[in-house]
Amino acid sequence: MGSFAKLDFFMLPDKLKREPLPDWLEESVTFDQRHNNWDFDYNCEQSLVCYGISNRQCPTLSEWAAFVMAGSIIASLSGKYIIPVRPEHYDWGGNLECFVWEVLSESVLENFKTTKLNRSFLLAMLRDLFPSRHYCPPDRSYCESTFAKRWSDCFCGLAYPENMSRSVSCIRSTRFIDARKAFQALSKDVRKSILEVSQYTPTMLDIAVDHVCKTHSW
Repeated sequence: MGSFAKLDFFMLPDKLKREPLPDWLEESVTFDQRHNNWDFDYNCEQSLVCYGISNRQCPTLSEWAAFVMAGSIIASLSGKYIIPVRPEHYDWGGNLECFVWEVLSESVLENFKTTKLNRSFLLAMLRDLFPSRHYCPPDRSYCESTFAKRWSDCFCGLAYPENMSRSVSCIRSTRFIDARKAFQALSKDVRKSILEVSQYTPTMLDIAVDHVCKTHSW
């Protein structure tokens, strides 16, 4: 982490607080069945991924890609970059999305009334990065966000990384074509917010790629 010495960081927690969200935020972010503008959420996601990551190398592991995206938003809101807990206990990595989303939701809640970032964009990314629980198979439930599912979805052709057989890769060129269309479909204010957050993505990529390369040999 020597090259990051002048930046401001805080370490992710090693235990989940599991504190309930305020009713208004819970309804807006996670469980509002009336929300049906999934195209808007997806357009925000594609735009932030491609404008933030660009042609840089990124983790192919979906949970670490979520770490990068959420960390970029957190840094934009708080001025601080998240880093992995050290040392990691045995099940911390398996719950990485939960730890990241908890810090992300806290950061959005603390800054929601004062931030210059578009609020619809923030809520869209909170929905996209929320690690909902899945029960398939029933005896082995797991948490995965919509973002993480799409990030590595080779079956439906939605995967972002060019080479999923390596721990780091670049974004597929076809994804940039889709992202440019998605970006133009968004309002000027949302586009401005995406470009603001994307300024923090290169540093988050450095943090994630550095960690992934040290902990994964493939």
